[in-house]
Amino acid sequence: MHKLIASLIAISSLVSGQTAARSSLASVSGSLPSMDNLSDAPLGRDFSDTDAPPKILENRQIVLPMFGDFPVHSTIDETSTTKPIAPFGGDIKITENESPLPENRIYVNYNYYEDVPGIINTVHRETLGIEKTLFRGRASVGLRLPFFQVRGRFNGSDTDDLNIVIKLAPFLNREKGNVFSAGLVITAPTSTKPLVPQPPGLLNHPTYLQPFIGYVWNGTGFYVHGFTSSMLPTDSRSVKFLFNSIAVGRWVYKGSGTITGVVPTLETHLNTPLSSRGKGAPVRYYDSLDLTGGINLVLNHRYWIGLGIGTPLTHPRLFKVEVIPRFNWSF
Repeated sequence: MHKLIASLIAISSLVSGQTAARSSLASVSGSLPSMDNLSDAPLGRDFSDTDAPPKILENRQIVLPMFGDFPVHSTIDETSTTKPIAPFGGDIKITENESPLPENRIYVNYNYYEDVPGIINTVHRETLGIEKTLFRGRASVGLRLPFFQVRGRFNGSDTDDLNIVIKLAPFLNREKGNVFSAGLVITAPTSTKPLVPQPPGLLNHPTYLQPFIGYVWNGTGFYVHGFTSSMLPTDSRSVKFLFNSIAVGRWVYKGSGTITGVVPTLETHLNTPLSSRGKGAPVRYYDSLDLTGGINLVLNHRYWIGLGIGTPLTHPRLFKVEVIPRFNWSF
């Protein structure tokens, strides 16, 4: 009998211990997030725990793209005229409505050139583009499709060459908006040959490879960003270029309403031909320095509306003024 009572007491103690353990485990489990609710958990401010940019856009530093200058090449046709000529087609620069920071966005860009000398007077150029981030926001792939129209003694319109933009950002601080990136722009000859009549040496239509490096540094209420790139054609008869661009943006207003930011910017663009510089070249290219200024409105943190105005500072001047309205939707 004593042994039976002792056995019952031991079993009772064991059951009580298991019940307490279950209660303790349930208490701990209640304090942990449910696996079913992980998708509702707040996103972080960087890319350490997600494969996409933060959906809470207020928690990250926005870096607005450059306006760019898309130079109408500073050239002199040494064989037929002393006036500048304006070749088109391909070789769109990395600075055209781009930032060194990988982004998720859809955008449209417009360039208007006034007082272009030679056989045309005005140039209109529209660009549709999309960019999508990869690898937790440390890379992106983008597509840009330009269209252009020329008006003057010669009139015409056409689609321009498709651009593929690949960015890699090994050094990235999304919260502060600082980045060092590198990448490649591939300009494929997907269009017809340029409609503007070309002098000898520019009748070819190659693929352009444009490797680049970019950087962004954010200070208190302002940021500095820039690109250095080289335009390398697959046909040795085409000109090679070195591009250097730097820009400064200033946050003059930050708010929480519909207009969440106002950012004026100032940019300089130096375009240096690496070939066809001598007097013996059929088409002689010159260094050019362009200045672009603009204003950006940030709406609800994700819609960026901008208007830029550019002008060349060096001669020969292939246009008097450039107007650049644009729209970006960050998603």
